[in-house]
Amino acid sequence: MTINMPSSTRMTDSSFFLETNTQTFTSPLNRATQKLELPGQRWRFNWSLPKLNRAQYAVWKAFILQLKGRTNTFTASDPDWQNNLGLWTGTPLVKGAGQTGNSLIIDNCTASKSDWGKAGDYFNCGSGLYCLTAPCSTNGSGETTLQFEPPMYTAPADNAPITCNPATVEMTLQIDDAGEWPSDANGTYAAKSFSAVQDL
Repeated sequence: MTINMPSSTRMTDSSFFLETNTQTFTSPLNRATQKLELPGQRWRFNWSLPKLNRAQYAVWKAFILQLKGRTNTFTASDPDWQNNLGLWTGTPLVKGAGQTGNSLIIDNCTASKSDWGKAGDYFNCGSGLYCLTAPCSTNGSGETTLQFEPPMYTAPADNAPITCNPATVEMTLQIDDAGEWPSDANGTYAAKSFSAVQDL
């Protein structure tokens, strides 16, 4: 079950980032290091809220209760990147089945646009959240190639839609006792921090 995250209270700070999954081995003989990139990259989200009054707290209390600890998920996006820097105009679609890895050919974009997408922009394809690592421009036919992280391990279908603004991901809390929230004698609820991770 997916719960809507409250948006009525401004976060005091946040971090939204990709956690990679790697292994390294250093030889005890010559200290040469072997490095291996593994599947399982996931988005992480940490955020903090200011002190809340009773009405503000009630909204977050309901949200935490519905999540039931780590049972249910919620939809999240980078709070500082609700709109991409690039144009992302047209109705972009995957061009051709069988594409995996760190690049994706798409079409049906607005034709002949420089910086149609800019490095750092997010997009969704299926349930995946991806971030551009290079800018891209469209040709006269409205086609371009996206370069991004993390890699796509499952190929999207031909003509699958590309969406953004904001691009989102399903996440789950990392603890079961997030509902513990101290308050003072005046009914003011303490500032509080949360951590969540992509639901793979």
